[in-house]
Amino acid sequence: MIPIFLIPIAYTGLKGLTVWYIDNSVAANLNEGVLKGTILAKSETLRKIRSILISSLIVLAINIFILLFVIFVPIFSSSTQIFAICTVYMSSVLHTAFKSIRKWRVYKEIIVNYKLNIFKYIFDKIRGEVSIEVETRARKELQERLDKEFSEMGYLKSSWVYLFGKSKEQIHKETCPKVYEPIIENTMKEIVPVVITKVIIYIIIFFTYILLFRLIVAPELLKDSTNLNTIQAFFYPFLHSIDYFTGINLARLLN
Repeated sequence: MIPIFLIPIAYTGLKGLTVWYIDNSVAANLNEGVLKGTILAKSETLRKIRSILISSLIVLAINIFILLFVIFVPIFSSSTQIFAICTVYMSSVLHTAFKSIRKWRVYKEIIVNYKLNIFKYIFDKIRGEVSIEVETRARKELQERLDKEFSEMGYLKSSWVYLFGKSKEQIHKETCPKVYEPIIENTMKEIVPVVITKVIIYIIIFFTYILLFRLIVAPELLKDSTNLNTIQAFFYPFLHSIDYFTGINLARLLN
């Protein structure tokens, strides 16, 4: 008869042996899945940031193109052409103003929390996005690999692991903290230089657009084509519309 005190010893030994087997033959094989998830997370993060920057540049280009088009392509009569030019200018100003108002929380956060350190703000936002993508995609790949490993064990081996080893949930819970933080740090080292470079290029283009086109080129073009300054051109569509429906002739107040 087996001494009763050997039962817990034997159970502990079997459990330790089973855990060792899982760590070496199951958990160790999860690295490939986590790596695949990391690659997907990195490419998705870069895609999102690239999409935001490209869409912003497209908006700038469209604003410039439309204003230049209505100025240099005279497809209306003289008074209608002036109305069209001023309407395009007014619309672009309002569009920029509304976008700025919608992002006031971002500006407030940069000013109050980051003391105008825009690069620290960008770094933190990228890290947050990377963390979300890594956890989402790496977690999915990790879970798929675990399901595959356990499904290939067979009934007898999976029952043995269930009794003496770790469950899929336990392996997942123990593996995640160990792999996510190093992955996030490594991904950040690869992504941040690329993103910062793109952001710097965008900032240069944006301020060039504001300083060169908005403050110098656009006012001169408006003056030459409509004999109105930027403030007069902004209000002209409103006053002209009132004049059209009422006949009051408020637009003369701008002269």
